[in-house]
Amino acid sequence: MRRPRRSLRVVLLAVMVLVPGAASAQTTTSTTTSTSVVSTTTSTTLANPCTNQPCTEEPPQVVLVSASGQIQADRGGYCWRRPADPNRVCVALARPQGYQPPILVVTEGETVTVRFTPPVPGPPIDVSLGTDGVVTALTAASPTTFRVTLAPGVYDNLAILTRWLQGEAPYGFRLDVRRAATPAEASGGRLIALTG
Repeated sequence: MRRPRRSLRVVLLAVMVLVPGAASAQTTTSTTTSTSVVSTTTSTTLANPCTNQPCTEEPPQVVLVSASGQIQADRGGYCWRRPADPNRVCVALARPQGYQPPILVVTEGETVTVRFTPPVPGPPIDVSLGTDGVVTALTAASPTTFRVTLAPGVYDNLAILTRWLQGEAPYGFRLDVRRAATPAEASGGRLIALTG
């Protein structure tokens, strides 16, 4: 998921650079007899996302379930509106160098279940699977699923990307995709003969 993060950083930097310049161009007016400062404040009234909806202090956790077991994906940095505050709070998380998110063993072609663990702030608005810059929309539900379409191997940069009424949160994980067993391997290598 390195490419989308870089894109987001570029967009955020562009906003940070452009907005202050635009604001300063509009804030000061002067004449020859006196100087007056005019400040323009743009206020956005945010609708409280908790009105008639369940709300949480932070995004839920994500559990991925396969035939071989389950893992809890790592929640990344997120932006969230808390029940008592309509303003978004953004939390950045730092991981130690060399850190690897949890890994789930799956078989090629297997269906993986994605569960959001309580407390859950109502149904998600969007859920996607991110794999090295490619984002695939999943059914926005809790739980939801995705089919493993990757070739056998270990995949390090995977993410579940979510959007809720209260904000957005990504969840990182890895997959160890194993080759599906052939019919002969599934029967233990024994050939079965039918007689009449």
